This record gives sequence, structure tokens and C-alpha cells, in this order.
Amino acid sequence: MTRKTLSSVALALSLALSSAFAEAVTETRDFNDQTLTPTTTTRFFIDGFSFATGVGHALIVPNTRYGASNGTMSLAYYAGGNGFETLASRSGALFDLLRFDVGGYNNFGTQSQWLTLTGVRQDGSELSSRFEVSPTVFQSYALDSFTNLRSVRFGELSRGYVLLDNLRVSTVPEPSSYALMFAGLGLLVAVRARRRR
Repeated sequence: MTRKTLSSVALALSLALSSAFAEAVTETRDFNDQTLTPTTTTRFFIDGFSFATGVGHALIVPNTRYGASNGTMSLAYYAGGNGFETLASRSGALFDLLRFDVGGYNNFGTQSQWLTLTGVRQDGSELSSRFEVSPTVFQSYALDSFTNLRSVRFGELSRGYVLLDNLRVSTVPEPSSYALMFAGLGLLVAVRARRRR
């Protein structure tokens, strides 16, 4: 290979690498600019993630009428009985759930309830944790163990709707991204060594 060809290949690999790792950026998924207001649905997509409702339906609502409020749009899902909401990457890529906000909504009642989050990891194993949900205020929870997930399920309560907002997620680079990185680095080293000769 000529020096010019090696340089072109190295540049192409570097650009591909940048593109691959751009997906690993941590972002907050909120519902402020969604067009579902106040449409009901059982499945929808936001910025590369899917939301699927297990029982009943979900709504994107301005959370100022009932229960908790943070002054913005939120996802309300029916959590009474066996209701739940599942978050997953639309492409099937692994992700980390780092933080979320939660509060009670319509027909929630006047007492706090406990919400169970269940994460399914890459190997199929599950982890779960419980979080208190207030009927009147949004609570923000930081997570440190919900990593390398295929999906996470926000579970059921004894009654009412739950509001979710500001889900902080980070996609996990796939092994192919690392292989691409090492190939690009190797090629760059080869180009540099050839130039020194």
C-alpha cells in the first residue's frame, strides 16, 4: 500500500470510529417535545429507545392536573394491578440507566407506594430495586447498578398511574466498536512508522 492509500484508510477508520462512539454519549430522555399529547398508546419511540406498556396505555401529559408535577411533559403509564412500562434500545444495543424521576399521577391515592424496577442484563440475568413514589412530588433517583441492560421494566403498583421523566441513559459500545478502534489505531501506527522510514 502506498502512503497516500494508508493515510486515506486510516482517516476513514478514524471517522468510522468517531461515528461508532458517538452512540455512547449519555443523554436525558424527556417527553417535552413529543407529539403524543395527550394521545394514548401502548408502544412508541423516542431518540432510539422504545417504550412499551404492558397493561392499559401510556400518555404523554402535562403533569399539572393530578398528583406530582415538575411543570413539564411526562410519561404517564397505568401501574395499577399488573401494569408496567418497559424501556429498551430500539436497535437492541445495551444501555445503562443512570437516573430517573418519578411521581404519582391520576388515581394514585394519597399515600406513597413502592415501585420495583427490574433490569434484564446482556446475559439474561435480572436485577431489581424498589423506589418510593410520592403522590405529590417528583423524586429523582440516581442508579449505579443498572448497567449493560437489554431492557428495564418500571413495575406495577396497587393502584393508579405513575409519571416518569428525565430518564438519563447511556448506550454501551458494542464489541465491534472496540475492534474498529484497535484496527484504526494499528493502521495509524503503521502509517506513522512508514513515514519515519
